[in-house]
Amino acid sequence: MSSAFHLQLLLFTVLSPAGAIGFVLGSAFAIGAPRSAPWLFRLQRCLIIPIFVCMLGLVIAATHLGTPRNALYVLMGVGRSPLSNEMVATIAFLALSWLFWLMLAMRRMPAVLAKGWLVVASLAALVMVRETSLAYSIATIPAWNSPAAPWMFWTGACVLGCSLAWCTLRVAKAEVPRLGWWLLLIVQAASAVAGVVAMMQYRASLSGASSALGDALSLAPHYEGYVWGFAVLALLACASGAWGLVSARAKDAAFPQASSVAVSLVFATAAVVIMRIPFYLMHMTVGL
Repeated sequence: MSSAFHLQLLLFTVLSPAGAIGFVLGSAFAIGAPRSAPWLFRLQRCLIIPIFVCMLGLVIAATHLGTPRNALYVLMGVGRSPLSNEMVATIAFLALSWLFWLMLAMRRMPAVLAKGWLVVASLAALVMVRETSLAYSIATIPAWNSPAAPWMFWTGACVLGCSLAWCTLRVAKAEVPRLGWWLLLIVQAASAVAGVVAMMQYRASLSGASSALGDALSLAPHYEGYVWGFAVLALLACASGAWGLVSARAKDAAFPQASSVAVSLVFATAAVVIMRIPFYLMHMTVGL
């Protein structure tokens, strides 16, 4: 497996699950908003932000297939191949979310249908994240076939997904209750803590993972450094969000400053990238 292949998968699993979670969280505010809210339509249109992030991840992942026709072989394995299930779930979510946005943009989405459609698309997003988290449970790759690996994917997606939801709400200038912003921050902080725990459990599960290349941990030296890197960057993402909320309250603003949201997004992205790096470094097959 080449480093480029590792990088493509890394970027896919950083961007696409986070985009899906960001869509779910942003949609939750749109679903719960009163129809009379002047910012509701803006928020629905700004859901293009997490949709685009998810699409970008899929496009990056597709490049490692070599030629577009190879995608047909991926689709043929639905039900028996984790990779096929992952790709089909991703395509299904993107199809539902893009169709929603296009119909909304063309003013052909009835208000009574919009919230129901968002519920269905959000469920598809959660299925997509689930399939992505399970796609690496492969018996022939012992370093990836760990019960802690799926939780790393979920927690990383939530850390970055919360920042994407913040970004979506801020761009839309959604005047949601301040409690809603704090709830997103709490979910992000809890996900960061759970991510650290998942990374440590993942390390503990690798004690027997080895091949002719050596043991798995030797392929990712200083693993604890990656854990600390993720923890610090995720903490900075949460701190940026908290600073934005405190500043907004001091100024009696309806939403945090754009700068705090942007900083949170950068730190959260870096944190999830750091989380993914050792996972892909430790790729090894039973046959080696």
